[in-house]
Amino acid sequence: SCFPNFEVPCPDWIDSNYFIRKFKNTDGYIKPSITRGGFIGANMCIHKSVFHKIGNFDVKLGMTGNELGLGEEADFFYRLANTLKGNRLYNLADMSISHFEATYKIEKKYMRERIILHGKLTVKRFIEKNKVKGYIMSLLKIIKQSFDLLLNLLKGRKFHYLKPYWTIQGLISGLFKRQ
Repeated sequence: SCFPNFEVPCPDWIDSNYFIRKFKNTDGYIKPSITRGGFIGANMCIHKSVFHKIGNFDVKLGMTGNELGLGEEADFFYRLANTLKGNRLYNLADMSISHFEATYKIEKKYMRERIILHGKLTVKRFIEKNKVKGYIMSLLKIIKQSFDLLLNLLKGRKFHYLKPYWTIQGLISGLFKRQ
């Protein structure tokens, strides 16, 4: 688990729970489908032999100076799940950390860019895995995010409707602006 340690107080318009990353409240094996989808790697232990078998994190995917980048953990866990079949990851609920969240990470511009990029990368992973199914999964995700947007818009929960709105922008961008 990973809990936020904000440099400055989190603004009221943001749901600070967005920054909490955890998979289970109990100890136990993580479902293979979650492993293939990737997840935050803020706190993990991996035997060095795994890196010898599947390679290191792809640092070209992560942050480079001030340029936003994401996906090095998702890529690593995707390779792990597809290369070392039969291996399972184990969650230790009490093995949590406090993750520093700098002021710039709670600014609207940064959050918007990050969430849009995440949407683009989601489409890329879906389509790389299986082209036809990837397009279908992307469209289904757009539909789900649209429902989330409308529901939270009606409730007047700003962050909760902006997040799906930005996610939809990223998903659409990933679908139609592929290189």
